[in-house]
Amino acid sequence: MFQNNSSNYYAFLPMILACDDKYQNLSARGCYLYSLMLSRMNLSERNKDRFSDENGVFIYFSMEEISKYLNCSKPTAIGTMQELISAELVKRGECPQGKSPKYYVKKLDKHQPITEEQNKEKEVSFDVEKAERIAKDRTIDWATKKNRR
Repeated sequence: MFQNNSSNYYAFLPMILACDDKYQNLSARGCYLYSLMLSRMNLSERNKDRFSDENGVFIYFSMEEISKYLNCSKPTAIGTMQELISAELVKRGECPQGKSPKYYVKKLDKHQPITEEQNKEKEVSFDVEKAERIAKDRTIDWATKKNRR
């Protein structure tokens, strides 16, 4: 039977990553890391007094932690983080001496304002079938732990 207690913790993946063409080159590992970072960001927002500065709310996340969560090597973790930075989902901040670097995680909202030009260029709608096809293409074959792209 399902019990709802504080030990149950979930990380959510915004569907916009699967639907928006801007993020079509994001790997499954990148999506998973973004989801983990977004969860940490939500915790930092609850403790703004300790985890915010003039640039906004931030998180600390070391490459060792990322490697552990993603079950990969440090170079792969660095590449995955660079993927998120290139996609403008994460911004790297300063690295205080003796600490992990600060990361500012961009929150995606499917209701982000759309300019009139963007609306004319492309009809804005949520295509469920397209999202399911893309999500299926981005799934991981857990037997080999490789992306099925």
